[in-house]
Amino acid sequence: SVIVTVDAQGGLYDLRIDATFAARLDGGALSARILGAARLAAAQLHRSRLGTAQSSNRALISTLVGMIL
Repeated sequence: SVIVTVDAQGGLYDLRIDATFAARLDGGALSARILGAARLAAAQLHRSRLGTAQSSNRALISTLVGMIL
């Protein structure tokens, strides 16, 4: 397996590759797996940020509506 961790900006923070898994792949296939895992990690970070931003916006709107009423 290939496990990629990204930092808050989406940059590579950590990369872990199972040696047995890697031994069965050629260089191109292993590279593709690494890039795929990195893209997935960055996409998950992006979705997480969107969810957090949407939650913050809802809380702010609720606060503003409460202040107006």
